[in-house]
Amino acid sequence: MYHAGRSDGQSISLLSRKWKREELVKMKLSYQFFCPHCSEQVILKLGDCQAWHFAHLPRSRCDFRRTNETAEHAAAKLKLYQWLTSHHIETYLELYLPELKRRPDLCMKINGLCYVMEIQRSSIDTEQYMHRHFSYLEAGYEPVWIGLHSSERNENYTVKTLTLLDSFLIRQDPVPHSIYYDPSKNKWLIYSRFFYIQPRKIFLQAKNYSSSSISPYDVLCSPKNLFLPDRNTKTCFAEMLLTHWKKRTLALRTKMYVTMTPSEKRMLPLFQSCQLNLNYFPAVCNLPLPSQYMLMTPPHLWQSWLVIKLINRTGVNKTIHLSALTMEMVNAAPQYRFTFRPASIHHKEIIRCLLAEYFELLCLFGALIKLYPGVYKVVRHVTVKKTFNKLLTDDTFVCNQLAVYFGNKNIFKT
Repeated sequence: MYHAGRSDGQSISLLSRKWKREELVKMKLSYQFFCPHCSEQVILKLGDCQAWHFAHLPRSRCDFRRTNETAEHAAAKLKLYQWLTSHHIETYLELYLPELKRRPDLCMKINGLCYVMEIQRSSIDTEQYMHRHFSYLEAGYEPVWIGLHSSERNENYTVKTLTLLDSFLIRQDPVPHSIYYDPSKNKWLIYSRFFYIQPRKIFLQAKNYSSSSISPYDVLCSPKNLFLPDRNTKTCFAEMLLTHWKKRTLALRTKMYVTMTPSEKRMLPLFQSCQLNLNYFPAVCNLPLPSQYMLMTPPHLWQSWLVIKLINRTGVNKTIHLSALTMEMVNAAPQYRFTFRPASIHHKEIIRCLLAEYFELLCLFGALIKLYPGVYKVVRHVTVKKTFNKLLTDDTFVCNQLAVYFGNKNIFKT
């Protein structure tokens, strides 16, 4: 806790300016301090390991005891406060929100909207994150989760292991992106254009910005301009993504299944009913999709399930409805152990996005025709039984078609 009332009636904030240790030691000897929430006496801690802070006594029952906050966290709050106020944005440090009984790191009012900023370095429990995130939304605040990072990354496409915390930080609008801040260099790192490679490895774009070159309006309110791709960017993206995708597809084709995941175990009988093993998935049942990063289950499993179980069992020239198949997959997800990445989006919405993207690509490869929004006609069934060499040829053909498709089309929502 960085705010306290002083025994002479003044309010003291340790983040309001750069205090000298001598000043605070003298103040500590001259005054007592009290919690602004519960009015209990607190102690001014001036240690070397943690950021200087006010601490409750051990037996305190106050709900707002904040412990173990690092100096980096405290520095980030102060620098972000200064950055926001330098743009004349009404900002509060650790403002107590009585309706939530919570004290977020920063509160801002921008263009009439209220934002709360939570700075996070270590992971938190999924249930705790969901509770905090949705309690802010229900109270009328727009939550912005900021990660702390200390490594320099060049502006480039790269493969990153996505941790639980990384998943929590992803904002959906205008395109999926996550925001990180480095207080030591006063720089921002923004990840965007997430594409699934493996359950925990994501292909993405990393961009660095200095605080002097980017405004709070760009970061918090209108980040659309940060993600507008030109043709060269789209082409480069497609080439690098599909290079990783080819390697991953070949690894799946040649994988020795000594052990299997729960989803693989549930899918094996479906493959065996077609006299196949898990290596023989159709090439069009392993397509990279923009929303696939939200599902940790590999695409060759759930896309094969969709084709074998539903699309191929629908008669040629018959129609299929996106809403009906969405519910089919929602109901099948627990049985087949389709696993979702932790996110503030409902599973039904994730599946609907995935199916819409997948159906668009099945139209590209001639299996479906789109009649109306959400309504498709089955033009031909996907051939499931093929030789291994034929599957390898199909994989190359599919990747070549996708290179043209991704290079010409803006596949990201902007």
